[in-house]
Amino acid sequence: MNDSQLDRYLNSVGKRCFVRYFDRFSDQSLSNREVAEILQEEMGFTWKACNSRTGHARMIIRSGRAIDALEIVRGSKAEARTREKAVELVETCAGAGNPSSLSEDNDMDDDRPTCRHHSPYDDVSVPQQPNTGTHSHVADNVD
Repeated sequence: MNDSQLDRYLNSVGKRCFVRYFDRFSDQSLSNREVAEILQEEMGFTWKACNSRTGHARMIIRSGRAIDALEIVRGSKAEARTREKAVELVETCAGAGNPSSLSEDNDMDDDRPTCRHHSPYDDVSVPQQPNTGTHSHVADNVD
């Protein structure tokens, strides 16, 4: 993932959302559907937006650019709380005092480490949720 794609994907997720749900996006034990449902329930985003945000966030993480994305948030005009949390996450991923949490084994052709704690995962596709009419608090068909 190049820098332009990273910026585009991070903007698609939203800096605040990326930071707030970073651990959920990074959690391999959660399916994309489960993460999207969490976003929908807690933030009130449409299903389509939840799918998009989840997929883009996981693409950033899978490509080994999570730390870069967090650094972008840290240096942005995002809310102070969001920037502070991004710094904490960078320190966690960079293994503040724990260099074994870094992995040079990523798909990038540079020296950027990936965070082994928030490791890449295989499934980045988000299945479409059938419109069953059970989501009364959020419209599923909003563009």
